[in-house]
Amino acid sequence: MNLRLRHFGLATVAMVVSFSCGPDPISTTTYPAGDALIIEEIFEDQAIPDNIYRRTYEVTYHGEQLDLGDYDNEDPYGIVAAPPKWVAGWLVVFSSSQVFIWQPGQDPIHFNPYKAQGWNDYAGRSEWRASINGSYDYYAQDLTIQDGQWRLEYVPAFDSPTGPARIVFVSDDEGQTFSVESSQG
Repeated sequence: MNLRLRHFGLATVAMVVSFSCGPDPISTTTYPAGDALIIEEIFEDQAIPDNIYRRTYEVTYHGEQLDLGDYDNEDPYGIVAAPPKWVAGWLVVFSSSQVFIWQPGQDPIHFNPYKAQGWNDYAGRSEWRASINGSYDYYAQDLTIQDGQWRLEYVPAFDSPTGPARIVFVSDDEGQTFSVESSQG
């Protein structure tokens, strides 16, 4: 049993009690992408008030296995908007709002909107019906690389988005840093 307390200031708002479901994933899915095979495992940690889901991603490439990364959140879905693919020599795995980008011989890159320069100001703009949640409101859908610029596109996770019809993040340093595209909304 794992006992956690959530604190806001001095008051305890909620007590979260979770019970481990054991080491077995609730889902294991493989995705081919060229010469690579991506393995997605999703584990569930039953908790009160919301279950927590851990996703792990591994790639097998030319007989070698590498951990791409993992993350936790309350969304039970992993790869939904687009399958893994190769873009200009980089393997790209789109998992909900998270993106894992890897090239042989390089360390994996793990991106989500909260890591982008200017994200907090953009997500809280007054023209949106509500502040944009970078974990749940948008799914990563596509990465393009042209003339050294990376463009990572996100689409709404719901039919009626609180913000724009799409969000694009750009990088001019091979994915080391991203910022919200300045021409949006």
